[in-house]
Amino acid sequence: MLSDRVRRQIGLTIAGLGVTQIISWGSTYYLLTILAQPIGRDLAMSPGLVAAGMSTLMSVSALAGPYAGRLMDVHGAGPVMTAGSLVSAIGLLMLSISQSVIMYFAAWVVIGIAGAMTLYAAAFTALTQIAPKQARRSITILTLPGGLASTVFWPLTTWLLARYGWRETCMIYAALQVCVCLPIHLFAVPPGGSKRETVDAPLPVLPAITPERRMGAFLLLAAVLALNSLLVTGTLNQFTHLLTVLGQRSDIVVFCGMLFGISQVSGRIVELLGGGSYDPLKGMLLILAAFACAMFALGLLSPLPVGAVMFAMVFGVCNGLFTINRSALILFLFGSTGFGHMTGKITVAQGVTGAAAPVILATAIEHFGGMGGVVFLASVSCAALVVMAMLLRHARGIQRAG
Repeated sequence: MLSDRVRRQIGLTIAGLGVTQIISWGSTYYLLTILAQPIGRDLAMSPGLVAAGMSTLMSVSALAGPYAGRLMDVHGAGPVMTAGSLVSAIGLLMLSISQSVIMYFAAWVVIGIAGAMTLYAAAFTALTQIAPKQARRSITILTLPGGLASTVFWPLTTWLLARYGWRETCMIYAALQVCVCLPIHLFAVPPGGSKRETVDAPLPVLPAITPERRMGAFLLLAAVLALNSLLVTGTLNQFTHLLTVLGQRSDIVVFCGMLFGISQVSGRIVELLGGGSYDPLKGMLLILAAFACAMFALGLLSPLPVGAVMFAMVFGVCNGLFTINRSALILFLFGSTGFGHMTGKITVAQGVTGAAAPVILATAIEHFGGMGGVVFLASVSCAALVVMAMLLRHARGIQRAG
């Protein structure tokens, strides 16, 4: 039973992180969606080279994840996220004054380091440290406002670009990191980690996997996350292009983009209303099966609009649920002790495949057409489903440690 003080702390932290996640995702991950063209024009860089900034962010963030996670486990997520806001501001300022390709990529390296310290992995670790047994519900609630980052920042970035320019936009976002995110992380995210006072320490979630099965579970789950990242990141990066080359009208493509976002949030609301009571292993298996169904619907029913609509709805719901279920599954299998470091380690491959996904899918579409791209994505989704089934089989021998 949670005390009133802990309940208030959870509410305060979720509210604060809801704001900082929108700003952190919107000012970094979604930045190039709007600013890529003016940056490329100003720095005389090709579209592919500009887009590689996002790949840099994802790769560096993945590689820095285990180190950031270890720091959060020891010192608590709050101090790490506070420092991450400052690092993010430095990276955005570096981007705003970039005059060369080298400076441009150096800026994205710094922003990538900040991503490991401030985005979902860090926020989920913060919530897990406050109340491990309520972490799944807290994470679900947090992802509702977090899913609005593109909704808020795409039009905001477009307006700032037209009014001030891309360099000034980056400076404004750096100021948001320092003036909004940093104080929220400092005051709304409580101390935690191994240095937390034991009198106030929450009861941990014990690992469900037996020690001898731990490494196998780690490798299988890492493979699932890597394959899903290849599927989702590639699809979202090439979303409009893929639907267009499959023969969908422009108005249908725009509608499907809106439908995806709505469906993503809807899936998280269903998770919240359901109380997250289902087995995360079986839940992940069903989510990955639905991902595969979405790709088959797109391939079999193209170029009919109903195919694109079904794809956008199912894919959106699945992606909304996957973000939550990923953390729930890590917590279920490996427990809450060392959650930050485990999350960082197990998502390294996910970040690397996500960084490569846009290039791989774009190449597949270029050489084999839209249907070739769909076949590739369907194959990846089926592979993820098979590996998840292997993880479920591997984990059949688990026993609750408590």
